[in-house]
Amino acid sequence: MKTAVPLFEFMPYGAPELLQSRRERLASALLLSSLATAAAFVAIGGLARMVVVPPVVVPTASYPPHVVERVPTWSPPSPPAPPSTPHARVPDIAGIPVPVRAEPDVPLVHDDGNAADHGVAGPPIEGPLTDESALPPAEEPLPGPKDYVWAEQYPVGVTEITPPYPEIAKDANVEGLVIVNVLVGKNGRVLDARLDEKRQVPLLNEAALAAARKWVFTPALANGRPVAVWTAIPFHFHLH
Repeated sequence: MKTAVPLFEFMPYGAPELLQSRRERLASALLLSSLATAAAFVAIGGLARMVVVPPVVVPTASYPPHVVERVPTWSPPSPPAPPSTPHARVPDIAGIPVPVRAEPDVPLVHDDGNAADHGVAGPPIEGPLTDESALPPAEEPLPGPKDYVWAEQYPVGVTEITPPYPEIAKDANVEGLVIVNVLVGKNGRVLDARLDEKRQVPLLNEAALAAARKWVFTPALANGRPVAVWTAIPFHFHLH
């Protein structure tokens, strides 16, 4: 049986020395390669700073302006101004004196009751003679949408009209709540109708306004007398 021979004895010409110093040589090689890499990185960074690169200008794309067409909203027409009739003729009713406008060029003769007995006319009085009690009462101004009117009893719907569902809203599956503010007159009829500022649906507003104008109410009462007031009508549009 052969005995094991050390490598140093088997190869006495340099190989054992290399094997013994391999750790030291490997560490020194790794250190030198790391230093060389760091020096190359620093040198490349310095050269890169010295090179002037012109800025890249990216052309801005010009697009045509996009115009969004706004859906026109319906606004109720302003009520016509009442005709100016300062000297309207009162119909002839028994027991009510009728004021007659006198011509400015014709003087009126005032009779004190004694001139007829003596055949002497009294002094003429120029200008028309009017009786304020015989004139018709002035029309009360209608309240605005934001004016508060006190009443003991507010309007109650007597004839309620349900608006038809617009076909365009059905096709678009549009639902919602539309509130219409209406001015109820002394006779219970709707004098004016306006959309609420916060409760509107563009495709349903016209149908709600058209239905609200056909409603009939019991008039509001204040101190036992009818008064004109504003009230709100909600319209709920549901497909299902």
